[in-house]
Amino acid sequence: MNRVEIIAHRGASAVEHENTLAAFAEAIELGADRIETDVRRTRDGVLVLHHDPGPPGVTLAEVESSELPAISRDCGYEIPTLKDALARFGDNILWDIELKEAGYEPQVVDLVTEYLTPQRVLFSSFHDSVVKVIRTGWPQLAAGLILGTDEPKFGVFTRLGELFPMRRAGRCGASALIPGQPFLRYGFLKHVRGFRGPVWVWTVNAEDDLRRLFVTPGVGGVITDDVALAVRVRDTVTRTA
Repeated sequence: MNRVEIIAHRGASAVEHENTLAAFAEAIELGADRIETDVRRTRDGVLVLHHDPGPPGVTLAEVESSELPAISRDCGYEIPTLKDALARFGDNILWDIELKEAGYEPQVVDLVTEYLTPQRVLFSSFHDSVVKVIRTGWPQLAAGLILGTDEPKFGVFTRLGELFPMRRAGRCGASALIPGQPFLRYGFLKHVRGFRGPVWVWTVNAEDDLRRLFVTPGVGGVITDDVALAVRVRDTVTRTA
């Protein structure tokens, strides 16, 4: 049985605030294989880790990096830079670096490759253009296409392109596919049977779902908030396989 990766969703976000150094440290301590984190950019071009555009009342793209300590104090959690995370944890774990917007791909790649070898990182995005830029400019790097946007731009047509993504994957050169868990109910794994890269499923937090996916052919990784549960379930599945 192939070992399915446990990918810590924004770090160990079930027990620490997401996308913080504390969440990353906990993910490593609990035994995750990889950390998934989200990259945005401040007005002065500093790469920071945050899922939403900013904390309530703040848009990170409109503030200077010098304001981050005060913003962190006000919102009650740290907003680290990508450089902070890589400098502290670097090769201690594998990485999934999600770019939330297009336009700063070279900056992200340049920084990440200062700390990590290509084998230790996968870049990912909901945006086909981001995946294409990375795969075209740096073909030695892996880049995954995330599927399951909250706001499908073209409604059912967007959903169909996510459920049957092989054409999109080919056009942007995706080396991994990262579907939302609900897609698996509609035959997603059958639709991508010819895809040669890994398939990682997000976000999987229920014990029964984890148990099932750890033994599902075609699943290469599960992205989860609950790293401790995922590690325990995978250990149990492995012992009984």
